[in-house]
Amino acid sequence: MSSLITILEDTLSANLLRLEDGNKLSITVSIGASHYPEDGANADELYKRAD
Repeated sequence: MSSLITILEDTLSANLLRLEDGNKLSITVSIGASHYPEDGANADELYKRAD
């Protein structure tokens, strides 16, 4: 299992994943935060504000 984690970490840190069919997939991560109820009254509003 640790080797799989290492492979995933290396692949994601390179920010480019090569698929078996030759296509390339770029991966990015975004983290946000919002506070209920100041930033929104429901899940959709909170999600939009956190992004």
